[in-house]
Amino acid sequence: MIEDPLVFLQSLLTKEFGRVAKSGGANAAHPSPLIITVTRDYGALGEEIAQRLAAVLQIPCFDQEIQELLAERAKIDKVEIARFDEQDPDLMSAFLYNLLSGSIATMEIYRHYLREVLDEVTRQDCLIIGRGAHLILRSKPVFRLRIVGSHVMCTHRIAAQEKLTVLAAGQKVVDVNHKRQKSIAAMFNEVHGHAGIEEAKNFDLIINTDHLTVEAAIPIILLALRQFGFDLSSSAAREAI
Repeated sequence: MIEDPLVFLQSLLTKEFGRVAKSGGANAAHPSPLIITVTRDYGALGEEIAQRLAAVLQIPCFDQEIQELLAERAKIDKVEIARFDEQDPDLMSAFLYNLLSGSIATMEIYRHYLREVLDEVTRQDCLIIGRGAHLILRSKPVFRLRIVGSHVMCTHRIAAQEKLTVLAAGQKVVDVNHKRQKSIAAMFNEVHGHAGIEEAKNFDLIINTDHLTVEAAIPIILLALRQFGFDLSSSAAREAI
């Protein structure tokens, strides 16, 4: 039954693209770069959706690259970055935090470097995965997307992807989500309050992928972006819906 709503979205967005083209494009009314932040549950297809969306919109996608840029700015050895990436990418924030220790203002320093890096990459159209970008950039015209999934569905996806038992996959989903929630709260509760990734008000669109494929989610996001006033008039975006 998913074909009908997708056809409807395709028709609606095609009309919108036509109207925007005739009026000279949406950028006249919305000159800011197209900036999308993606926060995701582990196993909810967040990375896949982010990469596909960036490809459709023909914009760069920043994930681990943010941490590498932060390491360069803080003058941290990239060999150490690579070592921790191989073990567990979710250890990166704690690792960098520890390397910057030795000051009573360590967390403020970390946030300062992170904000500098995000300010730099968002001078252009881009998509940023994680890193608390939805909080740091919330004063800018940013589209904040959250991808969620039930524990059961995420567990089965991770079990299949990583060839784990259902029990092991379920525990990994719990552990990774807990680490992400704890990291965001530790870094941003002090300055933003109620910064947890479970706070729905911190996002513009939340998509549950339990019954959606990556391809089925893209038109929904594109429609939401259009309604927020962002320019999606590229041929790649039109062809994707």
